[in-house]
Amino acid sequence: IPEILTHKLPADRRFRVWSAGCSTGEEPYTIAMTLLDSGLEGFGYTPEILGTDVSTNALLKAKRGIYLSRSLLSMPHGVANRFFVPMPHGHQVSSGVRELVTFQYHNLIKEPYPAALMGNWDAIFCRNVTIYFRLESTRRVVQNFYDSLNPGGYLFIGHSETLTSISDRFDPVEIDGVFLYRKPRERAVFSPESELPEIERGAEVTELLAQAEGAMAATDYSSVFDIVERVLHLEPHNAKAYLLAAGAHADIGDLDAAYSECEKVLAIDPLVAAARYVLGMIHLRRGDKLLALAEFKRPIYIDSGFVLAHLNLGNLYKSMGAIPDACKEYERTLRTLYENPEGQWTAFMGGFKADLLAKTVERSLVECRRGKSDL
Repeated sequence: IPEILTHKLPADRRFRVWSAGCSTGEEPYTIAMTLLDSGLEGFGYTPEILGTDVSTNALLKAKRGIYLSRSLLSMPHGVANRFFVPMPHGHQVSSGVRELVTFQYHNLIKEPYPAALMGNWDAIFCRNVTIYFRLESTRRVVQNFYDSLNPGGYLFIGHSETLTSISDRFDPVEIDGVFLYRKPRERAVFSPESELPEIERGAEVTELLAQAEGAMAATDYSSVFDIVERVLHLEPHNAKAYLLAAGAHADIGDLDAAYSECEKVLAIDPLVAAARYVLGMIHLRRGDKLLALAEFKRPIYIDSGFVLAHLNLGNLYKSMGAIPDACKEYERTLRTLYENPEGQWTAFMGGFKADLLAKTVERSLVECRRGKSDL
């Protein structure tokens, strides 16, 4: 998702996913729940999910979104509580999820495809559907998917399926042993009228930013503000300068100013994980745990190795009595700390060393596991 958002034009605020061969709706609803949990809307994007199938009976069931209780047995309890409403004979997908999903009849083999399907899709899911097609039919369907995807968009097929001998136009991408298929990005998309260009920093700006980072480490905040002002005079859209200002304001307790600087960072680049982390700290210091919890998830969504976001999630879950969730986040903190000991997150360590952080987290994890065993 972050990869796709990075290349979207500012005017395109939709994230569109097509579930082809959706049957009774489980897949498109799951996609909608996943997009909601990803924090996509917090970045200013609207999820749009389409489910299509050749079975009108299946589509009627999908639109109702009512499933027997046994269908939810393998689902985490917290997910079921958030996204389903109990009914007399099962559970119904909540209205907030259902309103993101549209269902319609469509035969994948029939050509030509309606214009509404032939373009602007960020991802297409067609899992375990084409295994029932003849080879030539599958080739036509996959070609239509290729034409329908945005450059850089992804095609998801079943675990046992492959595009070998079907299409060589996609780039295979391996993630945790599973292959996804990405439509190549034919050219860089850039609109000088609507996008802020990435300004190549000169030697002076680079040196000034290094000085500002040194001043931050020395808690010389007045110098930070002075240097940031000089940087912004040279490069008005320098996200790193605004981020340094946000951190300095947060450290001295000026949370409103810190919030404002973070907004400037995200207006330039909504995928700056550190700015999302600072926003989480602001909400935490204001005492709003729920907003802090939501905001700390976003740096991880952008950069799964942002150690301090995992740590703060663990601390929040622990303070809220969600001990199993706290244990998981402390475990993730340690794992990501060992995997990513020198990431962007280290700028927010406040002078602490990684080994001391690891020992602190280990103690917290031991306490949580002890508490978990008492539950």
